[in-house]
Amino acid sequence: MAMQAFIPCESAGYVNILSRFINLLLAQYVSFIVWFLF
Repeated sequence: MAMQAFIPCESAGYVNILSRFINLLLAQYVSFIVWFLF
């Protein structure tokens, strides 16, 4: 939270979108592995 004060609004938005994209990819990857193994 405190680090956001040092980050410009544009880059903070990019980081937010990037983290959402990575979370989405990780969720699909993990669910695919679980479905494939079990």
